Amino acid sequence: TVVVADFPQAAFLIESFCFGQPTVFTDKSLVNTGVIESWEWLVGDGNAFGDQSFTYQYDQVGVYEMSLIVISSYGCSDTAQSDVVISAAPVIDLRLEDGTIVLEGQVNTMNSGSSLTYKVEQPYDSLFWMGTIPTPTFRVINSGTFYVDVYLGGCQARRHFTIEETGG
Repeated sequence: TVVVADFPQAAFLIESFCFGQPTVFTDKSLVNTGVIESWEWLVGDGNAFGDQSFTYQYDQVGVYEMSLIVISSYGCSDTAQSDVVISAAPVIDLRLEDGTIVLEGQVNTMNSGSSLTYKVEQPYDSLFWMGTIPTPTFRVINSGTFYVDVYLGGCQARRHFTIEETGG
């Protein structure tokens, strides 16, 4: 009996392209005859992995030329390639409406009965105050700890700040 095997079709899915977060590499390769027995992932920074799917964290922002080489149980192989762009998290430029910069964890005070308005300066694709409010500005009327999530190029950053009320 002579088996005529087809070539596998190397394919993969990549999830998470943000610096400081793991990138998930998932094999999606197919073969009609036999099974895929071997995977060689070259992630573009000199590292290689032999698992079918895996998680990896790049150590710097950049564009990485990666490839996946699969070999079937009949010795047939295929290669798929793609660029992986690892982007930096957005830099949050959070300010009070008077232009005062608000740093991570900063405490601001306001008189009881008054308010403070915060704004994130561009660039960003979208933002959400307290996880659900998508407005460009956020008016605070009571004390507490608040945050804003800023999204740019699929990456996210969060800034916390606290308001304390003083006498009136």
